[in-house]
Amino acid sequence: MPEHSSTPSQSLLRTLFGDYWMADGTPAPAGAVADMLGDHGVSVVAARAALRRSAQSGLLTAGKVGRSTRYGLTGEGRAALGGVWRRLVDFGAVAQEWDGRWTCVAFSVPEQQRDQRHRLRRRLRWLGFAPLYDGVWVCPGAVDEQVRALIAELGIAAATVLVGAESGSGTDFGRVLDAWDLDAVRDECERFVEHAAAIRGRVAAGLVAPAEALAVRTRLMVRWIDLVNDVPDLPSELLPADWPAWEARRLWAGAYDDLRTPAVYRVRQIVGEHAPELVGAVGDRTVAPRRRPEPTRTRLSFVE
Repeated sequence: MPEHSSTPSQSLLRTLFGDYWMADGTPAPAGAVADMLGDHGVSVVAARAALRRSAQSGLLTAGKVGRSTRYGLTGEGRAALGGVWRRLVDFGAVAQEWDGRWTCVAFSVPEQQRDQRHRLRRRLRWLGFAPLYDGVWVCPGAVDEQVRALIAELGIAAATVLVGAESGSGTDFGRVLDAWDLDAVRDECERFVEHAAAIRGRVAAGLVAPAEALAVRTRLMVRWIDLVNDVPDLPSELLPADWPAWEARRLWAGAYDDLRTPAVYRVRQIVGEHAPELVGAVGDRTVAPRRRPEPTRTRLSFVE
């Protein structure tokens, strides 16, 4: 689960474990992870601190092999990163079937529990929600079961979850779609499209060496996580035909796979310097090719 409150080194660390150690849970030498983070400008001290914090949070487990410390994903960590990966791959790849219903959650969390409120907001945004009003969040589709589970998990005492069609709106604000600033979202997607297209051009020209490929691929993934967290995966009926999120997804998948070979080479090179017997355990995943079908547009009386 992405947490925007984490440090950059922790975001990079989670991404590295998700990309290269998901296959069989093999632990990674701490020194190798520090070297990989070093390719991103993270100091050894900061890298080891990030590893310790990730172990304390339950994402990683630590163990000794001789004098070396190795870190592997916990069962909870593997499940969490696996869920994030599925969301990242599915986002923008398949047109949603939508029956016109929305899920609305209204909640009240006391000021003295603001950390809990921030966690709830982060998790709601990852589920595809956005704030229509303060304490009132909406999402297309009937996702009330996920929301109720989230409320129970976080121990939110005052919350109401409703599912239904939009039945009215104000004159200046009040449409459910107003929960999203679609102009700002479009700008963010277009910046990502430009960034990912430039990466693909450099890779095609043979200008990206393995060390840079690892750094670029990891930072691209972090940026894609942020985009998926910020951009609504709204039904096609509610969006213009030239909505740039779909092109952003196509270019992310292409750039991620373009960088695969040199990036994996760099990871195996680093792991080989610390534990040659683990080179074969380095993960080597790609984005499965998916094609977004042409959306079937229907007229919904309550959508302006």
